[in-house]
Amino acid sequence: FRKVARKNAYSSHSPGHSPLSRLKSNSDDADGDNTPASEAIGGELVTALARLDEKWELARGDGGKKKIGDWNVLDLREDGETSPEIVYLLEPMSGAVPSCVIFFLGGAVLGQFPHIAYSTFLERIATKMNAAVVAVPYEVNLDHFNIAQRAVSRMKNAVIECEDSRGYPAELPKYAIGHSLGAKLHGIGIAATGIGEELAGVGFVSYNNFGFAETITMARSFAKEMQVGNDFGFGAGSSMPFDALFDLAGMAVSAVGLEFTPSPLDMDRIVESKFDGGVLKKTRM
Repeated sequence: FRKVARKNAYSSHSPGHSPLSRLKSNSDDADGDNTPASEAIGGELVTALARLDEKWELARGDGGKKKIGDWNVLDLREDGETSPEIVYLLEPMSGAVPSCVIFFLGGAVLGQFPHIAYSTFLERIATKMNAAVVAVPYEVNLDHFNIAQRAVSRMKNAVIECEDSRGYPAELPKYAIGHSLGAKLHGIGIAATGIGEELAGVGFVSYNNFGFAETITMARSFAKEMQVGNDFGFGAGSSMPFDALFDLAGMAVSAVGLEFTPSPLDMDRIVESKFDGGVLKKTRM
């Protein structure tokens, strides 16, 4: 896994020769927290999850005894790097050497706090399979190539850390599981780096390859169904009405022509051209 994961297959993805080039003039502003689109997709949900994460951090640092089977935070930054490169590691409750390693990428927004949003789901998997789960967090932006690249890098470094510092055997089977956007990101990583050859299996849960405009529409529906305005203050305490915020986000997307990179059509082509028979045989959706 180390050898294959180190391949820099993203070198061919240049902003000057990709769908990202037409977005670049707008992406610096579009990716920021002050745009209606990003706020509509998950601003209030991010806030709510961040509060839960703060409580989780406080509980970890409150002098309580660390229990086997709790989440660990691994900072994988290399010498000279100042920004943290975080993954969350969940090891078997038994305390034994795990039977396999599972790399998990969650959906948009939820995937930024996988140890919170997916904790029960991943704990059950870890217990049932006696597995070590490496959950890779990420922040949402338009460039899914970049997110996938960083995720693969953290997966690679997590393997090295677990083998060198925790005694994981190098021959442990590795699996990849992704939910929603996380499934797309795993797909990009597999297609771009060839790590699919080293994975024992791939699981895509609710694979999401929607465009940006469709995502805004889905966010509106999801927010209404979950009554985000009542539960998290979205709408009631905002500077504009709930529906007006989504309408503004939709108009902004239509006017500027924002789209994810790769676009839904480009992603379909990547899967068709890069997922060979060997990878497809061990992929489940």
